[in-house]
Amino acid sequence: MHYFTLSGESTGRPTCHNSSFDIWVIKDETSVLGKSQFSMVVAAYTSGGTVKVTGTDSCTRQSDAEDVDFVVLK
Repeated sequence: MHYFTLSGESTGRPTCHNSSFDIWVIKDETSVLGKSQFSMVVAAYTSGGTVKVTGTDSCTRQSDAEDVDFVVLK
């Protein structure tokens, strides 16, 4: 399972996304989309950049972390 935390503003989280940390989970890290999403998060981290993450409004892989719908590298 690939998960990560973010700092900054977080809005519109579902009730299941109730961790004291802002935890996000890649829904399927074996898929092309999941690999791309994780790569963008790592690229932002290593370059000091930022990402915008939108969730699926569900926590299917981990009970207190929202599944990632898409990632935008800013």
